[in-house]
Amino acid sequence: MLAVAGGSTSSVVPLPHTLRSSAHGSWLATPRRAPGRQLRHTARQGMSGFSFVKFAIVGGVAHWLANFFKFSWTRRPKSAPGPTQALIRRQKRAESEAAEARKMFKRASQFFVNTRESTGVVLNRSAPEIVSCARRRLEGAVNALRKANKELRDAQADLLAYPVPEYLAPAQEQGAIIIGVTGYPGVGKSSWVNAVRRVSSPNDPEYAEICVDGPTMEPMMYKFPVQTQKPCVIWDLPGVGTSGYPPEKYLQKLGIRHFDLVVLITDQRFTEAELLLLDDLKHWDVPFFMVRNKIDLDVERELDAEQEVLDNRGFGAQIEDDERREIVRDTLINVKEDLSILHHVDSVYCISSIKQFWHSFDFPRLEQDLTVALRRQRASEDSSIELVEG
Repeated sequence: MLAVAGGSTSSVVPLPHTLRSSAHGSWLATPRRAPGRQLRHTARQGMSGFSFVKFAIVGGVAHWLANFFKFSWTRRPKSAPGPTQALIRRQKRAESEAAEARKMFKRASQFFVNTRESTGVVLNRSAPEIVSCARRRLEGAVNALRKANKELRDAQADLLAYPVPEYLAPAQEQGAIIIGVTGYPGVGKSSWVNAVRRVSSPNDPEYAEICVDGPTMEPMMYKFPVQTQKPCVIWDLPGVGTSGYPPEKYLQKLGIRHFDLVVLITDQRFTEAELLLLDDLKHWDVPFFMVRNKIDLDVERELDAEQEVLDNRGFGAQIEDDERREIVRDTLINVKEDLSILHHVDSVYCISSIKQFWHSFDFPRLEQDLTVALRRQRASEDSSIELVEG
């Protein structure tokens, strides 16, 4: 799904074996009545008890970090509710570290008590420091575990509020990249789904049916032309604000947060329902592309107006190619400025889904940027994602 992902999980690497029992001796396992022997032994090895513990702790952290960076990113959208694999691994690591820290503190405390009880004084001056070091490690581990547990509970509660819809479950279980196409009814969502996949014939089995009698009422899935190690699908979603899909419940009901990427399509109108959806996408950090469809109609209207001016002046001339290109450029600029100023919508792609315009306006740039977004979402799985050119 888009936004990026996987790898094997493992528990926290335990403290180096030398901390428990090694050729240097087992200072934490020293018999109650034999502190002197162990102190002399560590002195011969040129390492104080404190240095030995410090070495073990630093070594353990190094192993944790090394294992952490072995993991790839999780196979789920970044904006999806629920615990990420990274969070689950972090909680497991915190759990293991807390358990190890408790054992170490217990052994350090016992060593301190044994030393004191056998002589009446603490012969090893590092013993208090050993206990203090073990206590600090335990406190840090407990705090980290408490924080990880809270994050895990919060993520689980979030997933309960935004569950995976039944229609999305199969694709998600496969680890598929999932793209959603949404917008107000009649803006050309199905037409764009066909255009971006280079499907133009209604006889093609992959053709997205364009509803002329009414809006799309059920999500429809199609294969998306990207070459990745994981399947990629695109969902033509019911329009926001249609019967059964009110704007305030749209995100939750259709599971928009579980999509890797969303393409929000609009046309000459920009409705309140679309504005609410846009705010929700921003709030939940769902990656999305804002697409202004049917720009060819705006350009045609401006060209007709310019031609009318020429005709009224009696010039009897046609619009020059340079002037035509300038009108196209100005039209796109004006549309984007309107969306930016009136609705705080930036980075708009002005396109037309009609076949003759598949290589015009912002359509090529949209495809290119879509490819980049897909690559970012699943970079760890496949760094050579490319759209299939038609």
